[in-house]
Amino acid sequence: MSGLAGIVPKWAHQSVTIESPGSYDDFGNPSTGTSASYAAIIIQRNRMVRDRFGNQVVSSCQILLPGATTVDPESTITLPDGTQPDILNVGSTPDHDTGTNLVTEVYT
Repeated sequence: MSGLAGIVPKWAHQSVTIESPGSYDDFGNPSTGTSASYAAIIIQRNRMVRDRFGNQVVSSCQILLPGATTVDPESTITLPDGTQPDILNVGSTPDHDTGTNLVTEVYT
């Protein structure tokens, strides 16, 4: 792998766990979804981003994941220190020649 697609596998020295949102039972109680661990590049710095509703908010952490990773904004993400910040927005960096996703970006 070369170029942008090789950045996460080459430089990811941390991991995060992402738990997908589960469904709700007949009484409105949430169920636990499936979880998986991913190699990640974690950049902790404050920056202004738009949340998934279009509001301008401060993100304190940007997480870069392999391009094939799918993250639902309702997922629960666990950082290496055990914290579970809210996911503000999820983005991607596509390969403009092939259309495949090279890097998945999660802002918390």
